[in-house]
Amino acid sequence: MVRMAKPEAKPRAPSGEIPPYRPLTERVLDRLPGWRWAWMVGWALLGGGPYLLAHLADPGAPYPGDPFAISLSWAALVSLCGAGVVTRRLDALQPALAELLPAGMDPPSQFRAVGSRLWPVVGAVLVTASFEVIDFVAAPTLATGLRIVPAFFANLVSAGYLLAVAALLYSIYRVGALPLRLRPFHADPGLGLKAFGRLAFAGFGIFLLAFAPVFAVTTSDVRSWVINLLILLVSVSLFFLSLSSLHHQLAAAKAERLAWARRLYGNAVELLEGEADAQALAARSASLVAAAEIERKVQAIPEWPIDDWIWRTLAAILIGATAGVVARAIGAGLAI
Repeated sequence: MVRMAKPEAKPRAPSGEIPPYRPLTERVLDRLPGWRWAWMVGWALLGGGPYLLAHLADPGAPYPGDPFAISLSWAALVSLCGAGVVTRRLDALQPALAELLPAGMDPPSQFRAVGSRLWPVVGAVLVTASFEVIDFVAAPTLATGLRIVPAFFANLVSAGYLLAVAALLYSIYRVGALPLRLRPFHADPGLGLKAFGRLAFAGFGIFLLAFAPVFAVTTSDVRSWVINLLILLVSVSLFFLSLSSLHHQLAAAKAERLAWARRLYGNAVELLEGEADAQALAARSASLVAAAEIERKVQAIPEWPIDDWIWRTLAAILIGATAGVVARAIGAGLAI
């Protein structure tokens, strides 16, 4: 009777200990009672809900429109989901990280910056001051004043996820710069590094999914457009920076193993030259076939730690997002 292997247990921190990479919003949601999704939806509604309610209470107050309010709540909700996805992927990555890191290094602490409790608060304060506080100073009404506190808690989610992704990407870059103990190519063509590329794409892709609608509906506002453009440029740069150190590891490892495989193949060819005995020729031909197979497997080592479908998906997302922002900007310019 064939026995099914038990699923591998999810790596956990020691009992009662919160992993240092757990984002602030995940820590808060863990402490709230009841249904998690209800809290997430309620928290997300703090993004656009106050704008809509303030507009209904005072139609004369500055109001950026329903699409903007909806996009803020969407960004907050997706950011909350994204923080959960990043946390689960980091949990699952710990055994591989322990295998790859140099001896003596603590795997969870490599992503400690993702779980910062200070920077999300700082980010929320800066974003709230840059928009809601300035709007209140420019038009001091009850409606604009009541938006400040809810906006801070919504920005704690959105800005917090943005900073968590930035910390995640930089942490991946730092890990990739370490002298990692790569897996054998015959067991894992990606040498154990593809999980990091998938993690980087997951965090970055969710960021794009969360904030693309916000970018699209704020192109008519110069202040928002400039800030959003800077955020997009920095995030794209960090994404490729995170992959660059892994790329160097893979490229160097592939070149080293390819040189070794070609030496094996060359040695096998030399042994065949001038061989007349049929039995010896057959035995040495098997060595040549084995050397060719080794070289083929080494050639399959990727030089970037992400799959081809990820490149295609990323290109489609970036082209679509850029086209949408440009079209919106052109439309806004023609309307002036």
